[in-house]
Amino acid sequence: MAARAAMFEALIQVFEEAGLPYCVLAGYDEYPDVIASDVDFMVPEDWRPRLRTIVVAAAVRSGGHLVQRIAHETTADYYAIARLDGDRITWLHPDSCSDFRRGGNLLLAGAGVMQRRRRHRRGFWVPAPADAFAYYLTKKLDKGGIDAAQAAQLSARHAEDPAGCARALQDILPPDDAAAVEAA
Repeated sequence: MAARAAMFEALIQVFEEAGLPYCVLAGYDEYPDVIASDVDFMVPEDWRPRLRTIVVAAAVRSGGHLVQRIAHETTADYYAIARLDGDRITWLHPDSCSDFRRGGNLLLAGAGVMQRRRRHRRGFWVPAPADAFAYYLTKKLDKGGIDAAQAAQLSARHAEDPAGCARALQDILPPDDAAAVEAA
């Protein structure tokens, strides 16, 4: 975990030094100590052409290499950074988007998320609670499942802004479903 944490910290340092407006979208409560999955983040559309170069710089700074980039959806790029630590490979998977889309459908517009972002206690940028809630709930609905840790993330965002999350639920789900999810 320490190697992955160092890779994440290098990524954030390079983002900050480049002046890149970014927002880590989910799973960030225990970052950089625990990074259980991809590092989902949002950037403005006009930064996407420069993002690969910035990610390469972060990989190099962390002692790693960018080994893969996959464009997915119409506004998203997935990166794989690998770093050799002794006889082990440590991976970091930054996954960027400028708008959150699935199947070509706009689910969360990036401009608003970027305007409402805030600093996490560890110094990196994260979304407003209702935006984080909407992003993560939509992602979990799209994947068709949720585990206890993922439900805890949603509950944590809801506890930060119950009214904003209730509005997000109403935008995402039919009224009866929204009420059932909020009660959960």
